[in-house]
Amino acid sequence: MKAKMFATGWRILPILVLFLSRPVWAGPNPAADPFLLRLTQWATQDVLLELPLRAHETFTIRYIHSVDHTPVFEVFELDRRGRLAIRETYFKMFGAGMGHWQGRGYVDFDGTWTWIRDIHQTLGRFILRVGSPGVDHTVLYRGREYNLSERWAGQRVVVEVVANTGS
Repeated sequence: MKAKMFATGWRILPILVLFLSRPVWAGPNPAADPFLLRLTQWATQDVLLELPLRAHETFTIRYIHSVDHTPVFEVFELDRRGRLAIRETYFKMFGAGMGHWQGRGYVDFDGTWTWIRDIHQTLGRFILRVGSPGVDHTVLYRGREYNLSERWAGQRVVVEVVANTGS
């Protein structure tokens, strides 16, 4: 019986070591992710969402256009100094408010989507008025989706990048 328990214990040990070491590799790591994408509620300054970012990493804000009811994707990039810039945007049709800023990138069409590529306009922090659940303002980040409209519809949200202090 003791030999069987001893053998079982050795099979469990690697799982236990992995579980106990998880906070070391799963927690904030300012060296690997020196910046944070931070969304705060404008009126209260409450932090709503924080996501670690690396230089040249992108994230996307997707929403449904209010007139033509098709998705719009705005791709943001972080430069090596931690400045937030809009990199490109793409959509299915040139609806109201959609268009190209002269001197900011170029328009491309791939047969389905209209792209405005190579915009690279530095924004710094900005305020996003989160639309209703039908607008579905959603942050797309590292393969995950964070639907802002489900939780903060109608609220003004500050979108900014800050240093990751690891705290």
